[in-house]
Amino acid sequence: MSNSATAGSQRIRYFVLLGLATIAAGPMQAAAAQQSADSTQTQTRTADTAKAAARKAKFDEDRRRLEGTEPGVTSNPGQTLFISPCKVGMLIGDSHSFSVFDIDGHDLTSSAEWSWSDSSLASFASRGAPTITSKYPGTVTVYARTGNQTAEATVTIFPGDKLAIGTVQWDTPVIPGYRGVKFVQAVPTANGPDIYASDINDQGDMLLRALLSDGRQLWMRKFPAHGGSIKPPIPFSARPRVPSPSAQPHP
Repeated sequence: MSNSATAGSQRIRYFVLLGLATIAAGPMQAAAAQQSADSTQTQTRTADTAKAAARKAKFDEDRRRLEGTEPGVTSNPGQTLFISPCKVGMLIGDSHSFSVFDIDGHDLTSSAEWSWSDSSLASFASRGAPTITSKYPGTVTVYARTGNQTAEATVTIFPGDKLAIGTVQWDTPVIPGYRGVKFVQAVPTANGPDIYASDINDQGDMLLRALLSDGRQLWMRKFPAHGGSIKPPIPFSARPRVPSPSAQPHP
């Protein structure tokens, strides 16, 4: 056989083998692509399941708290001054107001000295209802001082146009020795509170707090577990309602 015929035969055999390899590789590549797609879908489903579980856990936690089945926690036993709300979650450009009170429930909002930790992230107006207005994402601490006592509130500023599901918009401080058990919506009245919060201690004494819808405390009263004298709450009509942030000009 001539050299040219041999070379031609080798080329034919090469192309046949190449064709067979290509045909065999096709299903393998398709299988690999499908496996990769299945893996991506599995990862996506796993991530979605984890997010759903986190949202459900947060929802269940909030529900237990509102229904009074959350055990609650205690705060610093030596704390005697409190800002309400003590935690706030807000978006850029939002405003939120605060009140401050002592361990006996006396409202010290107007007499306290107010300050905040970072003027680059938020502005603060202490006239009227002490109000913070957010500018950039981050965390800001609000301080209230009266005499030698100081209280703090933590404000977390989030980016975007809406808060994520499960974000705490505000929370109230825990009174030393007490644990929060229930939040109850108040009967709507012209000058009354929006929410009642009840706390209890190990002796069964109850603490009743009246709040506005933004978490500011209006008054607090203690009720002994077994008789004893109970000081009646001051009628709310006898006290000026803290103005809303929209009614307060910023300096």
